[in-house]
Amino acid sequence: MGVFCRKRPRADAGMPIDDMLEGLSPDQWEQPSLCARWRVRDVAAHVAMTPTAPTVPVLAAALVRAGGNLRMAGALIAIDHARAPNRDHR
Repeated sequence: MGVFCRKRPRADAGMPIDDMLEGLSPDQWEQPSLCARWRVRDVAAHVAMTPTAPTVPVLAAALVRAGGNLRMAGALIAIDHARAPNRDHR
């Protein structure tokens, strides 16, 4: 089973994602998302890290862990990003 999301999550129309996520409880951050094997936290990290390209060493390490699969490497980087400490950690 992959970690890729084929469904489009539905949010309240017009609600900015930061407003939607800010109201989540710690338990809600850990709930499964519509994407297989991804928690809400992982999806939020994936969206948050999208404008930030990973460094070459981070990408290379993820590609090794993913057996050369670029899509899987991107998913692993997003999950790692979700696990990273954050000063606004929920």
